[in-house]
Amino acid sequence: MRILRYIPLFAFASLFGCDEFRTQVELDVPDIDDQLVINSFYTPDSLWSVLVTGHRYILDDGPIPWVDGATVSLYSGNELLAEVTEGDSGYYQLPYAPQIETDYTVRVSHPNYPTAEVQTRLKTPVPLESLTIDSLQDISFDGFIPGLLTLNDPAGETNYYQLILYSDIRYPLGLLPDGDTLWEEFSYPIFFQLGGTSASAGEVIEVNADVFSFLPGQVFSDEIFDGQLVDLSFEVYNEASYLPPGTEWTIFAEFRSLSEDYYDYAFSLGVQRNALGNPFAQPAQVFTNVQNGLGVVAGYGRTTQNYEVLR
Repeated sequence: MRILRYIPLFAFASLFGCDEFRTQVELDVPDIDDQLVINSFYTPDSLWSVLVTGHRYILDDGPIPWVDGATVSLYSGNELLAEVTEGDSGYYQLPYAPQIETDYTVRVSHPNYPTAEVQTRLKTPVPLESLTIDSLQDISFDGFIPGLLTLNDPAGETNYYQLILYSDIRYPLGLLPDGDTLWEEFSYPIFFQLGGTSASAGEVIEVNADVFSFLPGQVFSDEIFDGQLVDLSFEVYNEASYLPPGTEWTIFAEFRSLSEDYYDYAFSLGVQRNALGNPFAQPAQVFTNVQNGLGVVAGYGRTTQNYEVLR
């Protein structure tokens, strides 16, 4: 397919005093053969789910083609661990919870597509040392609430992390005829920045996670604090200060220890998103670990905690 693009010739415009000259350029954008797109972010505390779709041509603005009727098989070596053939809008749930330090192959076949597969493994997640978020005594406080993430990073290996914070606010609207309270409740991700000190080296460190700004929370590696005990601080703005007395505020925190494939996918997707609309940016290819297809299958371990900031 050919695409017509008009390129302003600013040099000629400045020489001849015209507002703008345009030239027509024809670009060939070849299509690719039909391929399966496999996406799955798995964790040991949940059953394994896989999303299977077809790929969408770059100039196609139609819906993503969900693929039902595929066979999704999970192997460890030559042993078949689980297999499903019934999908719901492209989602397939395997009756199997993944294990750490185990080599897996996810294989997907369908009559209309070439068979695609992924090799994946989740190493032992790095445990969370501690995570604290201060509580409020006064709802009218207008400012930021401090939090602290302490992490004991293993030495001699590259590790990847993600911290996600969600806010859950519940406030009273009034009384019902039977005397019970009518509540309004809403949840949303919290935006924050990480930074702090290395407890081992006594140095101030900053986590540069700008490329991941489109993701919830912060994604980062241990590149600048490998093998150190680190205290990473953050601040959460008190968004409950404008709500009525009786408001309840809980922060849900999820700390993830990521596989390398998860990090590479998130990083490449961030680079691509940040390049959108920038005519001077380099084209960015999103990371895939799927053989004979597209997408990513990657694991993570997680620790979750709830903090009653205000009650």
